[in-house]
Amino acid sequence: MPAPHPYSMPIDGIAWSWQALEPADLEPLLPFVMAADPSGTEALYWKRDAMAWLEARPTPRGIISVKCLAGLNLALFFYALPQSVGGLRRLAVERLRWLELARPHRSLDALLAIVVETGRQLDCDEVSILPHAATERSAKSALDSRAELAGFDSDAAGWRQRL
Repeated sequence: MPAPHPYSMPIDGIAWSWQALEPADLEPLLPFVMAADPSGTEALYWKRDAMAWLEARPTPRGIISVKCLAGLNLALFFYALPQSVGGLRRLAVERLRWLELARPHRSLDALLAIVVETGRQLDCDEVSILPHAATERSAKSALDSRAELAGFDSDAAGWRQRL
């Protein structure tokens, strides 16, 4: 599992950092979840859902938060490491949320790069973003266009990138 201390890398000329969340880190993310909530109800269940995700077994899983240089939480993703199939170790992204405060897709581009880097850190052979990971129509459309530019292939099973 990624360490709970932050990692950092430059993406599009800006330093972005990310870290694996612990249960104590969930409450401070509520304002971000409220702002990024595509359905208007996700924030109501944020802490309960996130705690359940972190505590679920036996599949290793986690939640990664992403911050921009200014220290603002602008993205997060829920991931799992399902049992390998045919020896292929895969990072499966179950939920993606992001906010764009600058030019369109800057946060999404950073989020995709960090998803790939997390897969590498976890010694995965592939990163897979499941089709239900982004729920809003405009988010799926942005994900379709930006994921391809980030090296992902798309099909009915979502977006995939071999590492």
